[in-house]
Amino acid sequence: MINRFPGVVTDMAESPDKRSRSGNKWVAITIHHTDIGGRNPDDVDEALWRKLFKGVTSWLATADDTYASAHFHIGRFGECVQLVDPETHVAFHAGVSSFWHPIMRKFVSGWNEYSIGIELLGDGNRGIYSESQYQKCAELCAQLMKRYPEINPICINGHEVVAPGRKVDPGRYYDWQKFFAYLYKNLLA
Repeated sequence: MINRFPGVVTDMAESPDKRSRSGNKWVAITIHHTDIGGRNPDDVDEALWRKLFKGVTSWLATADDTYASAHFHIGRFGECVQLVDPETHVAFHAGVSSFWHPIMRKFVSGWNEYSIGIELLGDGNRGIYSESQYQKCAELCAQLMKRYPEINPICINGHEVVAPGRKVDPGRYYDWQKFFAYLYKNLLA
């Protein structure tokens, strides 16, 4: 696996849960949360955040019966691990999903084939994400948009949008306005 974004990605941990790309263009980015075991984010200290990040990264990089993966995982302090190479592979992050395909101009299912998956450490229904996470996520998304120009900002969304009623991440506390402010700042840099 090649680190496609060395200025953004701080580590690599290859996930076996992936499939070779079939030729579909990346047109979207789906943002997820990893959950933190029901903990209150305000009660988690730095040492535990770092331990949780390593544990979730390890889980995402291990073959198991959940068959879940993502292209990237972003930790509380801006750590960013590439798990699946978006140049060559599809990650299994969206599950049963559908969304409006801007190029085909219709709803399509199987959104994994069209969307790059980013996991954020935390639970956006229990607490807020860190500034470092917003900054890193926006920086990564800007780099992805430059590499894959078919990705339009209107197609950067949460898991809850592509799997409504089934998923709730990145959660109600995810500040989309803050994310897009950072994204546009990175795109204009």
